Amino acid sequence: TRQVANAGTDLAYKGISTAANAAVNAADTAAGAAGAAAKGAAGAAAGAAKQALLASFEAATAMTFEDEKKIQRLEDAGIDSLQGLYNAGDDESAYQFKLAAFYQQHPADFEQVFVKLDAGDKPGALALLEGASSALQDIGAVELSERVRHVPDQLDDPEGVDDAIMSCQVRHIALLEGIAVYLAESSGNEE
Repeated sequence: TRQVANAGTDLAYKGISTAANAAVNAADTAAGAAGAAAKGAAGAAAGAAKQALLASFEAATAMTFEDEKKIQRLEDAGIDSLQGLYNAGDDESAYQFKLAAFYQQHPADFEQVFVKLDAGDKPGALALLEGASSALQDIGAVELSERVRHVPDQLDDPEGVDDAIMSCQVRHIALLEGIAVYLAESSGNEE
């Protein structure tokens, strides 16, 4: 099931629902003093206001088919875009910036880990793995971040660590390709 039908909409609905419920409660409190008839009218008015607010919000945040395709590309690449968007403060342009920065700054993380290990620099390899895991988590690549976080468990087994790093590297390449397509499509749609 797709959890990203409207990125950030769940958070917005929670905010709207909280505000609308507060308005209904305030109307109920005020109406309690005026009597049952006034209470019913105030509740109906608050309910209508809530519905109108939700309808206007849905209209304003309706995603285009192209937006859904872009987000699906991120998900196909292993990125939980809702998590990444949340990590960017629910700011889509900030999230796109984070994705672009990740794409530019982390293209060869796992090759560098191999270089460090071949040179006998385990602390350097660990630092690279920790940085990669953190950066992946930040953009919403939660599963790959978790996988990278467990690579150090294999450092004493040269064959096992090579397999673990290669597995991460393959997923990382697919992730970079998904980000590249997403960014290209995003920049092509801005006018």
